Amino acid sequence: MSPTIQLANRYAALHKELAELYHAICPVCLKSKGKGNQMRPYHEEVFARAARHIYKKKGFKASMLRDKPIRAAIEESYEVLRPALNKLSEETPEAVRSALEENTFVFSGFRTYHSLRELGLSLTTSEGKIRPFDAFREDVRKVHDRYNVNYLEAEYDHAVGSALMADRWLGQEASGDEYLLQYRTAGDNRVRPDHEALEGITLPKGDKFWSDYYPPNGWRCRCNVVEVLPEDYPVSDSTAARERGEATLRGNKQEVFRGNPGKDLRIFPEKHPYFGKGGIARCAVSRNAQGDDTGDACDVLKKILEVRELEEVQKKAREVAKVQRKKIPPFDGLRYEPEDKSSPHLIMLRRSLEDIREHAREDIAVQRWITAYDISNRYDFKYVGWAPCRTDSQGQRKHNEARYFSYYTLEIEGITYYVNARMHKQYDGAVIYSLEKDPPKDLREGQPDKKEKK
Repeated sequence: MSPTIQLANRYAALHKELAELYHAICPVCLKSKGKGNQMRPYHEEVFARAARHIYKKKGFKASMLRDKPIRAAIEESYEVLRPALNKLSEETPEAVRSALEENTFVFSGFRTYHSLRELGLSLTTSEGKIRPFDAFREDVRKVHDRYNVNYLEAEYDHAVGSALMADRWLGQEASGDEYLLQYRTAGDNRVRPDHEALEGITLPKGDKFWSDYYPPNGWRCRCNVVEVLPEDYPVSDSTAARERGEATLRGNKQEVFRGNPGKDLRIFPEKHPYFGKGGIARCAVSRNAQGDDTGDACDVLKKILEVRELEEVQKKAREVAKVQRKKIPPFDGLRYEPEDKSSPHLIMLRRSLEDIREHAREDIAVQRWITAYDISNRYDFKYVGWAPCRTDSQGQRKHNEARYFSYYTLEIEGITYYVNARMHKQYDGAVIYSLEKDPPKDLREGQPDKKEKK
């Protein structure tokens, strides 16, 4: 059997599992969706751009998760799911909120990875040739509807329920041991029989039952846990309670929901089918864990976390640049003297910080450098040469405001970067323009002659 057919079979199995998880086990729950929990639609054009990127690259693999169109698709999933976290109270500790946000982002990354990986199967014909784009586009719509309409609605509902129950657990945990906890269903005719079996279970907060069977215990589970006084309700038998909890999850293939979202700090369970058979908890122990039926989950997790870090660092760099640029003198800028006193000094203008940030948006090391930038810091710039202004495809000279470009080196996180600085006609030094990993092909040593300096 060819690898392509094997992968197609794995995705057929994944869809069967998700159908059981999201829909088949509770038809009456389809009627229980609250009007206040409507999610905003996934913007289809974001997925279409990611699909065009895959078509251009003639395939999809995990290393492409950092590509801009793919990152945008991850971010789009996250932005659809993230409002569910608004169910957390304002008193929720920042560390808890951050952990739940990261879990939601990781889930968004995995669901995007699988949708695009499956889409990649549609790229080629049985003879291995790339299909016409119009034919491919039909499958793009099908995959989008399946993942970003049908599945995403169920996933959003679960996120809302998990956020509510995580918040409830955190409040109950903080209120001390004066109260017991009691399991309660919604008490109407839509309650699942197996969940009804848990009705009234009353146990101390420290009982292990609450670590494994705290709601939600299934898709669109509406169960709740409340605090009660010990004198009002007898304590249940812990072993019998756990047996009933086990029967509830195992009997309906809902073991994936085992846990406590507030205690585990997870909106989505770590053994969700997107994460593979082994789940992703193992990845915290070994980032080299073996692959599984849906790919090397730990390798995918690592790349998704890199995307998350890049997104966060980009945001912080934008905020720092906004603050620091106001500290730079508005007209003359900041002056930096290089090690070689005979070479032109450098000037950091207010605009320079934005130029650096924009040119190196995809370079996490440069973005981190910006987050640490402070006008009072000294930087070890070393002059290495110069290059003439280049021309565009029409032969027109670019950067008419510059006489030529001067280049300096700067060490960032152990990497040598080249500082690209314009010898600006309106300034007496080299105005910093960008930070680049590679030197220009036309880099020249020494200083330019008088003709270039004019």
